[in-house]
Amino acid sequence: MIYISKLTPSLVSALAKTGWRHQMKALRDAIGKHIALETSMRVHMPILGFRKYRLEFHMEHLLLRPSSQTEGSVTDESVADLSFLELADADGLIVPYSLYREHMTLVICGWSNMQWTGYVFTQADKDNLNIEDMDELKGNFLASEYGFDFTAPPQSILTWDARSYWLRLVAHRSQYVLREWLYLVRTVEEGVEAWKSQDSCNSGTTQDAVLADDIKRSLDKTLQTMQLLRRLGDTLSATLRAYNRFSKSGGDICYFSDIRDCSSVKNSIVESFEKLTDFLNRLHSLDDSCKHFATHLGRILDLENNRLIIQNEQLSQEINMYHLASHQLSERMHKLNEETCRLNKEIHKLNERSTEATCANQTESIKTSHSTRVNVELLLLTTPLGVVLQYFSSEQEILFFKRSPKTFVLATIVLMLLLRLLALALQHGGTLQRLFYRKPSAAPRRSQPPCQTLNNIELEQTQNV
Repeated sequence: MIYISKLTPSLVSALAKTGWRHQMKALRDAIGKHIALETSMRVHMPILGFRKYRLEFHMEHLLLRPSSQTEGSVTDESVADLSFLELADADGLIVPYSLYREHMTLVICGWSNMQWTGYVFTQADKDNLNIEDMDELKGNFLASEYGFDFTAPPQSILTWDARSYWLRLVAHRSQYVLREWLYLVRTVEEGVEAWKSQDSCNSGTTQDAVLADDIKRSLDKTLQTMQLLRRLGDTLSATLRAYNRFSKSGGDICYFSDIRDCSSVKNSIVESFEKLTDFLNRLHSLDDSCKHFATHLGRILDLENNRLIIQNEQLSQEINMYHLASHQLSERMHKLNEETCRLNKEIHKLNERSTEATCANQTESIKTSHSTRVNVELLLLTTPLGVVLQYFSSEQEILFFKRSPKTFVLATIVLMLLLRLLALALQHGGTLQRLFYRKPSAAPRRSQPPCQTLNNIELEQTQNV
């Protein structure tokens, strides 16, 4: 039996150089399937040619191991990052975990039961789980009675029969794989149940309103969990398909039917794969619960969407009401503007009429002033003449001069001049009296139009006369 913990190109070259010719095909097939991480349990018997057989066992499974401090995501060695589940270790501390792919190849080829060569290839980089911690956490009821060291099996189970030896190693590896799957499935179950029990979107919580960010986080974690469960289910399903093909009626298990001293080993293999089937059912149950939770989140999203739609409709109704009120106010403002324009037009017409009336009044005032001026001039001309005529027509002489045509003319001229001087004195005397004897006013007088000032002057002259 040749055991290689990690297959390298140099070891492959050494195997190719040292192997027998009839082993090359089996060795080439074993190396290829080991590199491809295939799962298979087959017995190959040639129909023609040299009578040789090949017993092959290729098993892939997943290892759950704590990530290093520098690992926070999927690396070249790991296939999935489980930090989103917030898994706890044996001390109850939250530790980031990752999944790693583990593969084991067992091939025995020979030409008789006692003449054969075996090859075992494993990947043991991450196969460093603390057995005592796992036994304390998960129980010790699955410990293999053959141990876990392929290189040095106990002497009590040494046998030279190829088929018996192959069955014992398969039983041993099946129990190891079962142990790893037990640790993985139970840990994932605990993480999923702990997350769902504390999730704010779970129907069992008493929170009245769920925020959109909480729904998004729950949905993202649900999708990640479903992807993880799908990966676990696919890997375990491939393992069970290989075993079912091997153990079915008429399958390769028939090549071991004549062995009488390995019934307990066969029962151990059957029991291991039955428990692996139970683990697959548990993974399916977890996946179904995640689907139901995703459906529940979808309903919450629908309710939230409906609530937002209702709020949007209410806001739209309020906005429409505001728009309607604004439109009504605009119509009122438009009517008020029209009324204001109409009033402005009427006021403009009234102003035009008032202006026309003012202009007419000014024209009449000018005419009146002109008539008054003419009357004043006539008065200044006729008054002296009337006075002189009355004097000269009187019977008795009052003044010192004689009444003659010459004195009549002189008296008329002198009286006209005196009336002119008296009018000027009265006119300027009133102006001086207003300048010297009027009280000073606090507010300045408003300026008057030129036409009105002219009319006032003419009226004052008339009054003075």
